[in-house]
Amino acid sequence: MVNYDQLIPDFLMLSPETESKVIVSVVSVSILYFFRALVLRGVESRTQNEFNIYTWRKLSWYVFVFLSFILVGRVWYTGVGDFVTFFGFFIAGLVVVLNQPIASIAGWAYVVIRRPFVVGDRIRVGTIAGDVADIRLFSTVIAEVDGLDGASMPTGRLAHIPNKVFMEEPMFNSSKGLGLLWNELGVEVTFESNWKKAKEILLDIVAIESQDMESKAKSQMRKVFREYKLRLGSFRPEVFTSVTPSGVNFSLRYLVELTDKRQSEERIWENVLTEIGNCEDIDFAYPTRRTFINHIEGKEGAKAPAWPPFVEEKSSKKK
Repeated sequence: MVNYDQLIPDFLMLSPETESKVIVSVVSVSILYFFRALVLRGVESRTQNEFNIYTWRKLSWYVFVFLSFILVGRVWYTGVGDFVTFFGFFIAGLVVVLNQPIASIAGWAYVVIRRPFVVGDRIRVGTIAGDVADIRLFSTVIAEVDGLDGASMPTGRLAHIPNKVFMEEPMFNSSKGLGLLWNELGVEVTFESNWKKAKEILLDIVAIESQDMESKAKSQMRKVFREYKLRLGSFRPEVFTSVTPSGVNFSLRYLVELTDKRQSEERIWENVLTEIGNCEDIDFAYPTRRTFINHIEGKEGAKAPAWPPFVEEKSSKKK
């Protein structure tokens, strides 16, 4: 007659002691997993906030893995000395063999504890910019955007960045601090245009575009001052004047939402094209080549002598 109680141990060639340890390990891990599932179900029933649910899922998973490791280790190494020895050799082996993954785990601990960014923040690391989609044990997933300033349109691609990178390279977080972006646009008109009138038109356009941003920035600064000592100056939109070889250049500087940069630029340019198009004394400048005859076209007090000189001599003899 077949003894089913001994069938699996005989097939796997397990001793009774090893068999009991395997059963206890499986049962312990199963109970922890079941308890985690109950906790997550309770969280999902109490809140509809996706970010809170995501946080509970990630945190409960790390707690589950840690407790499973401790319980299984205690089952297989009953003595305290044996367990400490096992744990020490285990960590030493990981550090030597898995140098890069261990560095990424250290980077994950830095991100979780120091919180230089959280899920949903817009960051830039090296040449990659985007929104943080997930923070994992070995890497962070970023939904890429098509701009190094971190304020352009999504590309639809996901970038996986090893967590050790955040301890080695500078990281820029656009969502921290004000949570707004200083954007600049350049508009250029010809030297012959009424540049003062053009500047007033541009000031009106950029003021209307960013009319709510100043109040948002001021309210956000109260929170920022609790963590950082920053001096950001005025939040009002400004238009700066400069001169280029092609004409008079105006730099429009204003605050904009992180996800509204491209749409904001479109609205401003449409208003600029409409307003400048209605002005008879303002023209857009662009790279051109022209001949300027100073002694004919120049100002009376700044004209050069006629050239060549015999032109004036001939004209005086005829008189």
